[in-house]
Amino acid sequence: MDEAPESAVPRLTKTRRHLNAVAPDKVVNICNIMRPAPYLPCADIQGGDCYPIKHGADLLHCADRMRGMADMAPAAIWYAPQAYNWASMVSGALKDAELYRKSGREPTESEMLSVALLMASYNVKGFFFYSYFDVFRCPVKEWIPKRWDAVCRICACLRDLEPFIMSGEPIVEIEHTDRKDRTRVVALSDGKGGHRVIVYGLGRDHDATFTLPAGFGKLKPRCGIATESDGTYSFKAKEFACDLLQ
Repeated sequence: MDEAPESAVPRLTKTRRHLNAVAPDKVVNICNIMRPAPYLPCADIQGGDCYPIKHGADLLHCADRMRGMADMAPAAIWYAPQAYNWASMVSGALKDAELYRKSGREPTESEMLSVALLMASYNVKGFFFYSYFDVFRCPVKEWIPKRWDAVCRICACLRDLEPFIMSGEPIVEIEHTDRKDRTRVVALSDGKGGHRVIVYGLGRDHDATFTLPAGFGKLKPRCGIATESDGTYSFKAKEFACDLLQ
């Protein structure tokens, strides 16, 4: 189900129960960008999408949506991070390279990773980057390999995080100080003594500091944005930015 109105909930719920009865080894997944609570009976796995990467945007709306979904504590959440250029939604742009260039901008690797890590920080277990076909139908051909390579590196990052995402351990908020726009810092555990820390900015100008429990050891930034000195980590970045301490 993809973004059905609430009036469809009874029918979808009945359909889900039938499917669970005749095919108990299969799961039902929905994509929902509305308020999550009414849709919980419709599916085994709750899902949705969030595409915030565009001019003048930030991650606040996306974070609010993800928090609302996580607060419902569904059995599992699969979500769609953004991997497309909003120019692809402009009429005629996919057939006109110049119009495409003027109508949007390419999402950067840091921006796409920020969205994916935000979702991971709210207990998302499955990631469907939207979209594969958009990458290759871009009319500006020299842009295609750059975005595809970036998506592949992001997926490799999520694969490295898999033991922490799938461990079942609680996600822990890390206390931090924001001197400018809001950031979020959380720790994931693999249940075996290993930890990873996700940090990302929610606004457009960030200056945050935080310390980590001694048991985490000395973690290093994957993206090179966060820095550490005498046990204190600093995160200074503009707009969509993130880091993964590992």
